[in-house]
This record gives sequence, structure tokens and C-alpha cells, in this order.
Amino acid sequence: MNAVTTPGFDKSAWGALAFDLVLHAAPLADIRSTYGLTLSQFAALLATPAFVAALRDAQAQLREHGAQAGFVFRSRALAEDLLPDIYALAKDERTDAQLRHRIFESLARYAQLDPAVMKKGDAGGGVQVVFNLAGGIRGLSHVVPAVQVVKDD
Repeated sequence: MNAVTTPGFDKSAWGALAFDLVLHAAPLADIRSTYGLTLSQFAALLATPAFVAALRDAQAQLREHGAQAGFVFRSRALAEDLLPDIYALAKDERTDAQLRHRIFESLARYAQLDPAVMKKGDAGGGVQVVFNLAGGIRGLSHVVPAVQVVKDD
């Protein structure tokens, strides 16, 4: 039996395990015990390309978030753990319609499917027109006099 098929341990726990390993949250034996992994199961998991990718992702996020990484990782793990419950609420017709709508908006934002949240510099296609007033605006002396038209292809 390998780590992927170990009862009680599936791919949904890989992210949390990767974060615990990257953060050195506890001694390795304690981390393995927490996740119910024997040494051979843990070795098999470390040989799994998808888990190695999860470890690399956790390391990249640690570099990105610095000192706050532990809080961010734990918050993400909690949010991921709550997703099935939130989905059940959204699917339950007895749930208030406004709450169901807010849940949908939140899930779309978490999945980065929200069209209202554009990446920096993304004008949503078409033509973007930027006006800088020649005389400037009182209190905004850093505005350079110019008119710029940018066409996205």
C-alpha cells in the first residue's frame, strides 16, 4: 500500500503536509505521525512527482509570504477544509438566496474566475484611454501633461 492509497490520507492532505514540511512545523517523525504515514509510505510519497510539485509550490509560497507564511498556509488549509461545507450551503435550496449568491461570488474569486478582478495592467481588451490633464490637478503635481491612447491587440 503506498501513500496515495493509504486510508485516511489522500491528495487533499498533500498541500497541508507540504506546508508542514516546508515550515518545519515539528520534527519529521511527529509530522508523519500526525498524517498517519509510516516511513515507507512517506518515502513513497516523496517519490511521487505531484507531491514533489506540491513541495515546490509550498517553498515558493514561503518565499513569497515570508514571516506571515505560517498564518497564510494555515488559513488556506482551513479554507480548503471548509470548501465542501460551503459548497453544500450553496447547493441547499433552503439557504437564503442572497447568501447563496455571496457564496458563489466568493468561490469564483477564490478560483480566480471572477471577471471583476483583473490582473494588474489588464484593461479587459479593447482600447484603454488614459487622460493626464495638462495643468495637473491641485495637489497632484506629479501628473505629467500628456494624453495616451493604448490599443490592445
